[in-house]
Amino acid sequence: MEIEGKVTIVSGGASGIGRAAVLALVDCGAKALVTDVDEEGGWQTVEMANEKGGTAAFRRCDVTKSDDLDATFDWATERFGRFDIVFNHAGISGEDLFADERGDWARII
Repeated sequence: MEIEGKVTIVSGGASGIGRAAVLALVDCGAKALVTDVDEEGGWQTVEMANEKGGTAAFRRCDVTKSDDLDATFDWATERFGRFDIVFNHAGISGEDLFADERGDWARII
């Protein structure tokens, strides 16, 4: 798959593997839209990507909330005219998913 010129959305892009994915994507010539609930980390990722000569932007998004997801996709389309790739990396964990009575299992999945 050719990455150069593509517009990507990376959830969980504020740190770790998500951040590494953003930096790799901009190295390949993609534009990266970094999303995360960690705003400070998200902006740091954008700064790192832009310092490498890439094009990146940040938008806070909680992937467990459908309204946040809809607004993020709308934002990507407004800002860049489209999005080509979605890298769904955001993740959370729970203490004991199998014994959970609060419904965290559905939220995490």
